[in-house]
Amino acid sequence: TGRPADVLGEGDASAIGAGLMAAVTSGVSPDIATASSSLRHALRHVEPDPRLTPTYDDAYRRYQDRFEALEPTWLAGAS
Repeated sequence: TGRPADVLGEGDASAIGAGLMAAVTSGVSPDIATASSSLRHALRHVEPDPRLTPTYDDAYRRYQDRFEALEPTWLAGAS
């Protein structure tokens, strides 16, 4: 998109998300919004390099292709 972004300074955002989900499913927190509001995390500001736009666009296109190809397997597993 070429837009700046604020990203988590923490290297493993997946673990933070898993912890939030655990807090909700265990009843410690009523919902994700409440659980995440209690977090104190550092954000890092990222300015995109316009010279890399073609690389970002290609990577995103490949991501979309793979997501679309895999989506039927997720839907089949949900039923």
